[in-house]
Amino acid sequence: MVTWKTSIKPIYIRNFDLFKYVCEIDSNNGIIAERERSSLPETIQMWRGFYKSIDAGFIGVFASNIGPVLFINQDTYPLIRGEFDFKWEKTGFDKKKREFIFFYQSEQIFKIKYPEVKCYYTNSYEEDEIVRDFFLWVYDISLKDNSYNRFIYSEVN
Repeated sequence: MVTWKTSIKPIYIRNFDLFKYVCEIDSNNGIIAERERSSLPETIQMWRGFYKSIDAGFIGVFASNIGPVLFINQDTYPLIRGEFDFKWEKTGFDKKKREFIFFYQSEQIFKIKYPEVKCYYTNSYEEDEIVRDFFLWVYDISLKDNSYNRFIYSEVN
């Protein structure tokens, strides 16, 4: 478990796909729970980041004082340049499948194959794939310095 600090406990992260859910992370012990947004006080503030529910639990990225942190259930990985790598690609005969792999310190930590995420709106030409595919969004963060830097949170106690 990586050490990161915040004066806000717990933090709440938005679900990438479903507005009605949030992920509650206790920064003291790393315990993660999914909550319905309607069951929480209206005054909670959402932390910078997103998560997604997967068959094996949860995966997400949130801002911290040490930069972006990727979590897979209770395991956390600081996304420090040179320490991690992502692979994302379209696969299969018709390119309708996707594959996302996360490497940390040259070791494969996570791999998922999943179907193409369908367009939310009626005109797929007006919607960027990053808007609807969580794993492509995570991959994209690692490529762009301005996206990466948005996940450095410096107001900590």
